[in-house]
Amino acid sequence: MKGDKIPDEGHLIRSVPFSKLRKADGTDDVIGILPEAFAMRDVDSYLSATWLEHFAGSDQQKVTAAVHTLRNSSLKISPKSGFARGKAGDIRTACSARGHSVRIVHEPEPDNDAHAAVRRYPRDELELYEVLATGAWSHWFLNADIP
Repeated sequence: MKGDKIPDEGHLIRSVPFSKLRKADGTDDVIGILPEAFAMRDVDSYLSATWLEHFAGSDQQKVTAAVHTLRNSSLKISPKSGFARGKAGDIRTACSARGHSVRIVHEPEPDNDAHAAVRRYPRDELELYEVLATGAWSHWFLNADIP
């Protein structure tokens, strides 16, 4: 339900443009996610994600449904884009360790009923973003991996 807290066991998926994917030196081979993928835009008041457990089915079916929802949303998902997957409790813990008490809540949008907002999320915390990119949000996959 709108405004409900996403439980610690819940998972979030965040779209990551190709420019914010970490690549092997001198190639387009993706090896991870850059910390900048977790920075909010100036116009945003929260970090946007999609709640995986909102969808039904097996884990893979949920991931596929989430990606399809994001592809059909107002986001620009290119064939070379990627997605970061993180556990809500791990994200809260990483933020808390740096003094930020974030709230992760279900906030449906017209084009994404599974939309989640990470509220009270800090701006300009590159060290935190690096921790998220290499820890709590470090599970990633490419758009091209999902049919």
